[in-house]
Formats: sequence, C-alpha cells, structure tokens
Amino acid sequence: MEIYKYKTDEEKEVSIFLDKNLKVVQLPTKYIRYLKEDNLRHSPKSINHYVKVLKYLCDYLEEKFNYLQVDDTICTMDGAAIGKYLVGLKKEGLEPSTIRNRDAVIKGFFEWLTTEKAGKVREDSGYINGSYKSPNPDKRLPKYLTSYEVVNFIKNLYSESQRCMIHFLFDSGLRVSELTRVKKSDIPRLQDFPEDTMYFSLPVRGSKGRGGNIKPRETFISRSMIQRINRLHKQDKVYRQAYLFYGHDMPCFLNVRGKELTENAVHNLLYKAAKRLGVSTSKYSSHKYRHGFAISILTSEFDEDFVNKLVITKEALGHNDIGTTQMYTLISPAALKNLQNLNKANEIFNRYEEAQRIYEETYLPQKKHVEKRGRGKGGKVNSQRNDS
Repeated sequence: MEIYKYKTDEEKEVSIFLDKNLKVVQLPTKYIRYLKEDNLRHSPKSINHYVKVLKYLCDYLEEKFNYLQVDDTICTMDGAAIGKYLVGLKKEGLEPSTIRNRDAVIKGFFEWLTTEKAGKVREDSGYINGSYKSPNPDKRLPKYLTSYEVVNFIKNLYSESQRCMIHFLFDSGLRVSELTRVKKSDIPRLQDFPEDTMYFSLPVRGSKGRGGNIKPRETFISRSMIQRINRLHKQDKVYRQAYLFYGHDMPCFLNVRGKELTENAVHNLLYKAAKRLGVSTSKYSSHKYRHGFAISILTSEFDEDFVNKLVITKEALGHNDIGTTQMYTLISPAALKNLQNLNKANEIFNRYEEAQRIYEETYLPQKKHVEKRGRGKGGKVNSQRNDS
C-alpha cells in the first residue's frame, strides 16, 4: 500500500491510497477527503495520523485477503475480523494505548462507512453498541526529567543556542511545535517589571486545533530563563545578524544559519545528543521535558495545596480537561518528596533557583563552542562557565 500526496490549485493537500497494483483504494481515500473538508473537527496533524493508521490496516488487509480488492474486504469484513487484527497488534508488541488509538481511528472509519456520505457501503460498523474492541489501557506513569537530568543532558550540547533552547523547553513546558513559533517579541522585557518579579507570563501559539487554527494560551517562564535568552540574542553573532533581517518579529530560537527552526531539527538534536551520551534516545525525548516542567511545578513553592498546583499545571500545559493533568497524581508522593529533599540539600528552594542553577551549570560562552554550521569538530564538550 502506498500513499500518494499532491496539492490542489487551492493549496489543499490530497492523500490517495494506492494498492500494490497502483489502483486507487476508494474508501479510505474518500474518508480522508471527508475529514479534510470537515474543517471544524480535525487538525492537519490528526488527519495525517488517520492516514497512517488506515494505511497500516490496508497493508494488513492486502496481505491477509490478497484474493480480494481492499475496498471489497473493507465492505465485507465483520467485527470479529477487526478484533483479530487488533489482537495481532498486541502480539507485535504494540502498547495498549497505541492499540486503543488505532482502534478509535478504525472505529470512526467503519462508522462513517454506514452513513449517507459514504454511500452506506456497510449496513453496520462491526462495532457493537459503539464499544471499542481493544481493552481499556491502564493509565501509565508519566516519564519525566528532573532538573539534574536536564543539566546532565544540556552539558552534552555543542552551542549556547542549543543549550538555551533545551533549557527553555524544561522551563516553559512547551511542545516542540510551540517552541518553533515563539518570537523574540513574546519574551517579556525585564525592565518593565519590578526587580523582585521572578516569573513572567509567556503567550503560546499552541497546537493546531479545529479548522487548523492555532489555539493560544499562556504559560510562564523564570527570570533566569529570560536573562539567558537576552544574553544569547545579544552575544551570538547569528542572532545579531538575523535581527537585522527579522526585526522584533525574529524567532526566539534559530538554526546555525540564522533561519527558523523546524520541529524535525529539534527532534534530531535531541536524538543525536542522546546517542552521544550512550543512553536510550527515548529517555530525553521532547515530551519528557514537558512532563519535567509539570513535576517542577508540583514540587514548587507556588501553593501548599497539591490540587491548586494541579490547576496551575493544567493551565500552563494547555490541557482542556483537568483529567489529563491528573496523570501526574500517579507519581507517588514519596517520589515527589524525595525530589523536594534533593533540591533542599542543594539549597534550591523554589523554581527560580532551579532555573538559575541550570543556567549557571550549563552556560557555554561563544569561544567555547565546538560546532560550526552544524558540523561537530569532535572531542569532549567543555561546559565550564567562562564569563571573560
């Protein structure tokens, strides 16, 4: 099964499912087109995910029922056959949450096949009473990074621009897609606030939601983080030159050529740095910093009441429902207490001091950089601070 994509004259991307004979598989192709026309419900990222899940299903059907056209198999397979496919995913080692996610996409597709818009090619969806066929996955303990792990990782990065950016992920709780949208003009000006202000509101251009619209929200960053960003923009030649081109609308973080960062570039940076450390590349994946931000709030001085801190976390992360944020309640109180005690032992009593520690231990002056235009010179990164 192949997916052929092209753009129409209206700049709309069209996905076409092709079987092994390069013949169009009509039903999933029409379904994806329907989702894209229904702009108020599905974001482009969601639609791309649906394309992948349906491709996996079509691959299976094309191999398992190779004597039938894929469209014919989709029209005739019963609920038991759908369930058998999902059981096979478990045998392949997929996580229960991943299987449930695919189950949900397939369910939506097969329910659509019973509608007028699909031509009622099926009498029923194969899903009895609308119930899922996969077991409800257990809630998983969120995997997070502590500030100490963040320091260890950042020291392995080649430039202050990279180090500042990863520190920013942890300090703000942003997704990578949101990080790439932050502008220099979004960063609060310290001179506009009293000197004892330690935390500042940061506008966030969130992920794409309904109709492809960006969902705005606010999080917060520390004074230490702003000072580090200001220092980067002032001292780094790439940023100084880029400012002449972009002006105040300059992206907060740039690549080595002074251009806008892409999500792939950030993910590749994390992947390669983890490989250099000799650890699993998933250990320092971007979402672990977001979870670490949440844990930092829950162990912070912001409020004595844990529930109130959950609400603060919910707003900062941009969760629509407090139920999503409640996954952090799965982390044992003992683990949170141990982290608080570790901070106190290192004389870190609030989030500002935590951010300041990360800044001081990982700041890399320009003359200490060992990478030029994306190419490392090799050797060990010198991460000792030198303000001269």
